Order: sequence, then structure tokens, then C-alpha cells
Amino acid sequence: MPDHVTILPKCPRCARPVPANAAKGLCPACLVHSLFEVLEEDPLEAGPQIPAPAGPAERLGEYELLEELGRGGMGIVFRARDARLNRVVALKLLLTGKLASETEIKRFLTEAEAAAQLEHPNIVPIYEVGQADGRHFFAMKFMEGGHLGELRGRAAGESGPRFWAETLVKVARGVHHAHQRGILHRDLKPGNILLDAAGEPAVSDFGLARRLKTDSELTQTGAVIGSPSYMAPEQAAGRSREVTTAADVYCLGAVLFHLLTGKPPFLEDTPIATMRAVVEREPPRPATLNSAVDRDLETICLKCLEKQPAHRYASAAAFAEDLERWLRGEPVLARRAGWTERAWKSAKRHPAIAALLAFVVVAAAGFVLLLAAHSANLRHERNLAQLERNNALRQEQRAKAEALLTRQSLYAVDIFNAHSALETGDYDLAWRALSSYQPAAETVLLAEAQAAPDLRGFEWRHLWERAQGEQALVWTGHAQEIVALETSRDGRWVASGDSDGSVRLWDLTARRDQPVWQAAPDGGDVLSLSFSADSQRLVSSAGYAVRVRDAASGKVLLDLGATGRIAHAFFCHTAPERLIVLSGPSGDRLERFEVFDSPQTNAIVSVKGEHLGNVFALSLDGQWLAQCDHRDIHLRDTATGAERSRWRSPNYVIALAFSPDGQQLAASELRQGTVALWDIAARQLTARFAVSSGLVSGAAFSPGGQTLAIAGFDQTVRLWDLGQRRELQRWRGHRGGVRVVTFSRDGDLASGGVDATVRIWPGAALPQKAPLTNAAGPFAFGQDGRQLAIADLDGGVTLWDLPACRPSRRWGMLPVNSLLYSPQTNLLLAASIQDTNQPPLLTRLPLAGEGEPVSLPLRGAPAQATDIQIAPNGQVCITGHSNGAVVFWDTGSGTSLGAVNAFTNAVDQIFVSPNSEYLFAKTWSPMRFATFHVPTRQMLTNVLLAKRYTVTVAFWPDGHKFAIAGDPSRDIKILDTATLKLLGTLLGHPDRVRCLAFSPDARTLVSEGRERSFRFWQLATGRQMLGWPQPEWTRQLAFSPDGSWLGASDYAGSLRLWHAPPLAK
Repeated sequence: MPDHVTILPKCPRCARPVPANAAKGLCPACLVHSLFEVLEEDPLEAGPQIPAPAGPAERLGEYELLEELGRGGMGIVFRARDARLNRVVALKLLLTGKLASETEIKRFLTEAEAAAQLEHPNIVPIYEVGQADGRHFFAMKFMEGGHLGELRGRAAGESGPRFWAETLVKVARGVHHAHQRGILHRDLKPGNILLDAAGEPAVSDFGLARRLKTDSELTQTGAVIGSPSYMAPEQAAGRSREVTTAADVYCLGAVLFHLLTGKPPFLEDTPIATMRAVVEREPPRPATLNSAVDRDLETICLKCLEKQPAHRYASAAAFAEDLERWLRGEPVLARRAGWTERAWKSAKRHPAIAALLAFVVVAAAGFVLLLAAHSANLRHERNLAQLERNNALRQEQRAKAEALLTRQSLYAVDIFNAHSALETGDYDLAWRALSSYQPAAETVLLAEAQAAPDLRGFEWRHLWERAQGEQALVWTGHAQEIVALETSRDGRWVASGDSDGSVRLWDLTARRDQPVWQAAPDGGDVLSLSFSADSQRLVSSAGYAVRVRDAASGKVLLDLGATGRIAHAFFCHTAPERLIVLSGPSGDRLERFEVFDSPQTNAIVSVKGEHLGNVFALSLDGQWLAQCDHRDIHLRDTATGAERSRWRSPNYVIALAFSPDGQQLAASELRQGTVALWDIAARQLTARFAVSSGLVSGAAFSPGGQTLAIAGFDQTVRLWDLGQRRELQRWRGHRGGVRVVTFSRDGDLASGGVDATVRIWPGAALPQKAPLTNAAGPFAFGQDGRQLAIADLDGGVTLWDLPACRPSRRWGMLPVNSLLYSPQTNLLLAASIQDTNQPPLLTRLPLAGEGEPVSLPLRGAPAQATDIQIAPNGQVCITGHSNGAVVFWDTGSGTSLGAVNAFTNAVDQIFVSPNSEYLFAKTWSPMRFATFHVPTRQMLTNVLLAKRYTVTVAFWPDGHKFAIAGDPSRDIKILDTATLKLLGTLLGHPDRVRCLAFSPDARTLVSEGRERSFRFWQLATGRQMLGWPQPEWTRQLAFSPDGSWLGASDYAGSLRLWHAPPLAK
């Protein structure tokens, strides 16, 4: 056992053992309770008290005490009269009077000092601080209206939320004034907010106030001071070092809560329970206690009552400003707590329930996660598969896009090459370059041709039409090149033979062909073709066979059989008609000349043993046969077979042709590309034509003998005037060398070539297609491209039929500035600018019947018109004016739809988009341009350019983009209409661009430069495809609405047209 036993003292309240040095001999729990019991005691019973004044004469210094107004935990307040100034004041004395401790005196003086430093209409002012008869006092303004708590009790049903909000704004301004001077109140409540006679509030009772930047010994850490129902959570928890201006903001919110609902936010049975609620619980919503409180005011109140100081208003002034916003009906800055925040606060208030719910949620979530895990794996696998499919699809789309871009680039190159080939006469190269873009050709070239877009635009259609040749008719029945060609004397038939031994008969009258004949069983070149004088029979020689057929039926009338010898045969148009056959063991060695009676098979003349050559020509009258062996030319009498004349050509001869009168012989010379003209009687060379850059393969005289047609291997057929020794015409169309030519009796020229086609050309030289003249500049195409309206130089409008280019109607009128075919009505609209004193004029020209034009003056213009244009929909006319205004007019009534004062200087030009949705207007000096939305007449952009530019504009067919170009730049810019964002640039002209036009399919842009050349641009790639020079600068450049025509009017008064038939044709 121990030597002694230490007996610990016990707590007198709960009998628990306590240390010998325990404060007040109490255990810790009872000690805490004892601290709060002080707050529960009646202050009037807490210690020595000052009795009420004995009578009216009782005085304290210079003050006469009239009546007691109230007392608190530290002081007592009297209504008193200041004898010196004869005014009523409120006089506050220490409750303990002369017995006050040093600490109580210090706290009392601190309150007086704090209040005395503040001068604000909403803070009760201090008049005097002093000491009399051993008692400390201070005098302040007497407030006749009582305090807010009393007012709330009296006016509970009369004053609404707006009144209390207005009152608290003033109180908060006073509190903010104290904060700005470093004074923290710490005990704001309705009883400490007094009212004067006018009802104006003022803050009083700074008994618990302290300076913000001092750590006063009057308030020790852990001490709880203030009114429990109104104190901030950090104040109620005894964390005095954390008490800042945010605590007073909380108190203001608690006071507002009380005024709105009639009770403080927290009020329990005991102060301790109240403070615990302040620290732990959330305040109720004011609207649940008073339905007149709206959501914004409630939010302001609850923001003040936040547990965390940082979540409250930053200052009392911020609180006042938000109340003022609410009073003005403006949005407040305070925001309701989100559902997550409310849930968290609820969980803190009910931890057990929150824990249970959390467990249920976690358990359910775990179960759901377990169930979802498998499906997530499946989804992951599906997503991976889908991702791979998407990647494959994107790669496929990228490959298709790249393939399309490659095709478009190749298309631009092929268009350029085709145009170059046509310009140089290489129709074969042009045809091959263009034909690869026909759907049938692309089906062979592309595995997925159906998905490939058709790239063919105006430029392709125009070049394709040119590539078909300039002939009047083309036949394509042969499979091999044409080597023999003959026309009948009656002009009905054209016979052609190819290198495979096939013969076709073409009916020129009916424009159809006969069934193909086989001239020789074993094939081989057709060496000669010849019609009888009556044009009913045709003799052909091919290989070893000579046959005479009925031209109409193809029936074989005479077959000389396969003699084992190469033969040439001709009908000799003498009386009687005979058949001449030249034969030999090979094509280079013909040694037998025979003349047959046409209906018989017996030779009446036979000459053998002499080399007859391999080139022959029979005179038209059948009297003479010309033959040539390399350079030696022989002239033979067909009646006897005897040779009558011979001479030597300086060059190798590959073809011969007699003139109709038999006086001249044309010899085609092989290597020089020339044709020599010989006088037969004199055996003299009379002329030589250098006609080709390549080989000359044949020639033929026209029926009159004045013209010579020459077949060249440069793919041309040329007509020469023999009298003037000059070239009349150069026909192109064969896609290879031209082998043979021949004239019909009517002067039609037939040619056959390496391309296995027979082409019929007009025999006379045709004039070149001339431009339309007397064009003032403005023109308009009909919707289907079959009509063209042109403004004349002498005033008026002429209507032309296309493609014949024949004028069909004319109206005489004023000079025209703009023309439009109205799509809704069968009318042509013409817009004109008249003299200075006259309004612009809109004229309706009837296209059907004999109606007269109807003119509609556009009255009410703000100034002289400088430009006028008609929107393509025919419903709106737009004018620009010298004062910078842009005016919109209704074309039906001529009334103004509205004006926009876009500029300060004159409008220079106006451009309207093809869909009539957008408008571009520009001025000159200073240079500005603006874009407009036509339906709403709203100006979208207005831009000032740094320099003066000569600008030309063309809209994309849908109007959402436009091309713009001008001096001094040589490029063409593509811009977004609404935003002016740069979308692309085209560069290629050596000088500035003057005119622009988009094709209706938006694939092609045509531009004309100052160097007078047209250029066609592929918009998909920005590549230049083709171009050609122009004789004059262009005034207007436009496509027809169907895209089949391109027109350009120039400053010389001409209008040129280029045709591109639709693909359907």
C-alpha cells in the first residue's frame, strides 16, 4: 500500500474530481456552462446597481436626470437635460457607478471613444464624455422614435419588405462608415438601432466595439460577447481573432431576417442552445415565414447569414448596394446556393441521415457499376470497332477528296491542252483530251464513275463543240482510215472506201448511209472508186477484185473476179461509156491498161508491157488518163491507150487531179507539203502552193475550176482561189491527217481522213462569224438562251434570235443603262438614266404580241442618279445617286422601297447578285464600297480603301461570295459577302483585271484583263484553264442563265458570242 493517499477535490456542481488548481474549482464542462450562465442572468440582478433618480431635481454634473430609458449589462441610460444648452440628451452611465472596476471603466470609455469618432447621419452622435460625482458618463443625441425592435412590433402588418429594405440600406451605410474608420460594432441588433422623430435609423450602443487593427485585452480569446440570436458563427464559437467586418454583415442579415419575418434567424430556449444553432444549423428561408418576401430579397438575406465569412458580402456597403438594386427592380449580385451546396449543408445538419443515404447511394452505385462494367467493356469494343470504321470512312473520304482534286487539276490541264490543240489545228489531241471526261469514257477509266462528279462546264462544252469540226456533216461508219472517196455526178451519192476493203455509200439528199459493202473478200486498201455517168453504178477496186454495183441496192452487176493482180478501175464518161482497168502484179508495178465496154467483160483495148505508175487521175470528159510513176507524169489517151505526153516533176508526186476543163493538172508533192499546178498543153509548171506544215495527200478542183481543195496531213482542208493565188478557207475537224478530198456537182466538198470519218464541207468560202455591231454595252440573255436583247448605240433595244443571230424586233427609246428578261412575266425590262432634271426611267417591253413599251418614271430620288441596275428577279430596281444614297424601287409600281445613305460622295457603280439577294455599290473618290442585303435593304459592310481603285465585281450564283479585282493589283480575290473574309486568290493576268463573270454552275470564272485577253479559271482548284485575246476592252461580260452562251460587249460597239451547247444536246 502507498504511504499516503491524495484526495482530489470535487466539482461542487457535478461531483467529478478536479485538479487542485482548477479555475473556480469547477470541472471543464461546468466551467464552460458557467460562462454562458452570465448571459442568462438578468442584468438588473447581476451586481451593484444605480437606483433610479429620486426626483426631478436629481443632477449629475450639468445634467438633470429626467427619467430612466433603459439599462443593459454594463450601463444605464437616462433621458436628461443639459442645463448649459437647455437640450434633451440621452445620458449613459456605468451601471456599477462608483463601484466600477478599472476594466469596466476602460470598456465604457472605449465605447464612448468609438462612438465619438464617427460622424454619420445613421450613427447616434456623442456630445460629451465626462465624470461627475465619481461616476463616468457620456451624453449623446436623444432618439425619440425608440428602436427597430419596437417599430417591428408596432408595424408588423403595415410595413412590407420594401420598407425594411430601405431602412437597412441606411443602417448598412452607417455601419460601413464605422468600418471605414476601423470600428467594429459586434453587437448589431434591432434594439441597438434607434429611430429619431422622423423615423430615420441610427446605430447606437458601441459597448462591444473594438478597433479592427488592435488586439485589445478587453476581449480575451475564447470570450463570447454579443447577442446570441444576432451574432455571427465565428463570434458565437468564441473565435474572437476571426471576428471581422464580416461579423457585422452577418448581424445586418440577422436584423433583416428579424424585420422580414418578425423573429431572429435562431432563437432557442437558452442562449447556449441559440449559439449552438448559430454555429451548426442553417437559417430557415425567410419566404417560408413570410410569403411577401421574394426570391431575390431572400437570397440577399441568406448571403449575409452564410457560415463562412468569405461567402458573405465583402462589406456593409456591398450589402446596401445589392438592396438598392432590389429596390430598383434590377438583378441582384447575390445568387442562391446550388443544389450541391444545399445538399452539403443539409448533410452537415443531419449527419446520421446523410451517412445512411451516402451508404445507400454508394452501395447502389457499386451495384450499378458492377452491372455496368460488363456492358462498358462491350461498349468499348463496339466503340473501337466503330472508331476503326470511322477512320476507314474518313480515309476513304480523304482519298476521294484527293482523287477529286487530282481529277479537277487534270481537267484544268486537259482543258488548257485541248484549247491549245484547237488553236494549232490538232483536233485529234483536242478530241482525246476532252473525250476522256465523257461519262462513257470515265466509266472505263474510273471504277466508281457513278460517284464521280461530272466536271464538264462551259469551257468543256464550248471546246467540245469546236472539236467536232467546222464541217456541215460528219459520217462515222468506217472502222479504218478513209483511202478513197468519190461523189456521183448527180450530187446524190458520196462513196468512201477504207484501208480494210470496206465501201460505204452516203446519201447526201437523205443524209443517211447505205449498208456497208466489202470491196474485196480478203480486205486490203480500196484503191479506187468511180461512179457511172448516170450515177446509178459504182465500180470499186480493192486488192485483186474489181466489182460494179448498183448504187441504190448494192447489188453486184459485174465482177471481174480475183485475177491475182492489183487493179484500179474507173468509169470513162465517154459515149459510149467504158470501163478502164489498170492492173499489175503489185501496187508498185501496174503494167496492163485495159478498156472494157461497160456492160461487157471483154476488153476492147489492152496495152501491156509498160510500167504505168501507181498514181492516176481521169479527166472529167473521160478523154485523158494521167498517171505518175514517182516523178514522171504521163498523159494517156483513153480511147487507144496510147501515151500522148510526158514530163518530169521536180518532186515526188503522190496524187493527181484534173481541172474540170481538162487544161490543168494539180500534182500533190510529198515532202514539200505543196501542190504544183501544171499547164497540160504546155507541160509547164504555172503555180505552186505551199499549203501545209505537213504532208499534202490530195487535191480536187471545184466544179467551176476557180477553187482548189487540198487535203493535208495537218488535219486541215484548205480552199485556194486559183485566180488570186490566195487561201480562201481553212477547214478543221478531222482528228488526223486528211487523205482524200472530192467535190460534188453542187459544190459541196467531201473529205476522208485517218480518223475514219467522212466530212462534208460547204464548197464556197464562208465569211468568218462576225460579232454583232451597234451594241452600246448593256445586253441580256433570255432564260433558255434562245434570245438576246442588246442596247443600241443610237438609243433603243434590239431583240436577236439565237443561235441564228437574226434580229427579230426593235424598240426605239432612250439610251439604256441596264437590261433584264423578267422571269415572272413575258417582259423585257430596260432601265435608263435621263437628263439631270429628269427622274430615272424603267421601261417594260412586251416580248409577245405587238404591245407598246410602257415607261415608268422613278420619282422622288434624293439626287441625280449615277447608276441604275435591275435585280435578276425583276422585282426590284436599284439606283445610286450623286449624294451617296442607294435607293430601292418596286419595278411594278415605281415607288421607292427605301433609301440608304451609304456614302458621302457619288455612287459610281452597282452590282446585283444573280439570286437578287445581295448588292455591291462603290464610290470613286474617296474610294469606298458597301454590301447590302436587298430584301431587307440593310447595309452589311462599308469599307474605305487606302487608294483609288478601279474595281470590278462579280457575284457567285448564290450571292454568298463575290469576286473583286481592280487597279493596281493584278489578282482576283474571292470574298465572303457577309463578312468580307478572304476565301481565295487567283493570279495570272499580266495587268489589272477589268471584267468578271461567273458561270451559272459556279464552276468557272471568266476574267478579262487590261491586256485584252479572256481567262477561264477553275474555281475548285484556282487553275487557269484557257484563254484567248480580245480586239477591244470589254464593257459587259455575262453568261446566259442556262450557261450555253458567253457574251462580251466592247467599247468599239461590238458584241461577241461564244456558244457551248448543253450536255443533253
